[in-house]
Amino acid sequence: MFGDNDIQVSLTANPSHLEAVDPVLEGQVRAKQDLLDKGDTEEGYSVVPLMLHGDAAFAGQGVVAETLNLALLPGYRVGGTIHIIVNNQIGFTTSPEHSKSSEYCTDVAKMVGAPIFHVNGDDPEACVWVARLAVDFRQKFKKDVVIDMLCYRRRGHNEGDDPSMTNPAMYDAIETKRGVRKSYTEALIGRGDISMKEAEDALRDYQGQLERVFNEVRELEKHPVQPSESVEADQQVPRGLFTGIDKALMARIGDAHLALPEGFTVHPRVKPVLEKRRRWPTRARSTGRSPSCWRSDRWWPRASWCDCPGKTPDAAPSPNATR
Repeated sequence: MFGDNDIQVSLTANPSHLEAVDPVLEGQVRAKQDLLDKGDTEEGYSVVPLMLHGDAAFAGQGVVAETLNLALLPGYRVGGTIHIIVNNQIGFTTSPEHSKSSEYCTDVAKMVGAPIFHVNGDDPEACVWVARLAVDFRQKFKKDVVIDMLCYRRRGHNEGDDPSMTNPAMYDAIETKRGVRKSYTEALIGRGDISMKEAEDALRDYQGQLERVFNEVRELEKHPVQPSESVEADQQVPRGLFTGIDKALMARIGDAHLALPEGFTVHPRVKPVLEKRRRWPTRARSTGRSPSCWRSDRWWPRASWCDCPGKTPDAAPSPNATR
């Protein structure tokens, strides 16, 4: 695609807030273009923004449409962004028909007339062909282009998600599918492009590279992080703000969270989790430490918002309050 030339790639710092990085990337690219191209709109736009999206986020996050709205404006234009959507047809646990009103997750890009290429993620050669086509379009017409790569997510959204429980039908089908590497290797061998030995050697070599890098990282000398004083000062928590809630309220929230409707049958994998959480208060009293987890530490304060009236700045905390 780039011949024998080198290409410099910069990765924009990306927060966990989906799509929040989109306008930041466009701003960085525009700033570099202004510096490197000196306002040359004919031969300019030498820096190409490449965005990676998830299907649910691309359709669901408003910042996507807001950023696309800047695509053709003279003050913000970057000569086209290449969007690649990893469309695994699920958003955490939500199916497409319950997460968007449009037919395709890419329909929002129609607002800027961007061509949209739908490609099968199980076909590596088709994906490469479409990627080349997208780059050629961007370079020729200086406009946004979208690649919608249809694929699937073999495992859960994170370490706490068991998709066989939340999306059983979908994952029954995924369980029977062969991986892309295996199916593509078989296709190459079947066409006579490579031999079985060459395929095995390539796999062994790549796995060896990964193992070497992994071991090198483990052996690196560790240095403590030294944040700057200005960063530490900006992160200081404001003093004088009471953020605690009564233990009685925490107990009510816990009871409500674990309460089940009469006659409701709990999923076998959920039942032990609920039983474990029911033992938290007893364990806390015996050990003096909170046994809760990261997820529960988030829903407890959120649930408390529904119960607590707004406090005035001079309101005194209850003696039974906990933080």
